Amino acid sequence: VGGVLQTRSERKVLVSSHSAFLRCVFGWGQTGGVQFVPEQKLDTRVGERDVAVVRYCGNANFEQDMRADFQNCEFRSFLVAF
Repeated sequence: VGGVLQTRSERKVLVSSHSAFLRCVFGWGQTGGVQFVPEQKLDTRVGERDVAVVRYCGNANFEQDMRADFQNCEFRSFLVAF
């Protein structure tokens, strides 16, 4: 996704996604892992497990909000830096 977005001239982009995908993005590699999925591993490479996709920079409240279960038609806003 980052490669596609980097080529766009727009600096603000709205992305709509399924909550199951976002649950994985926000939880991958975090303490406690991703809820409701099997053990996390990217592939068979050694040392590549549990590499966080999202950095919460020590902001526990933000992490808790972003990793909470989604409600129907819920909107969450965040910055993607690449």
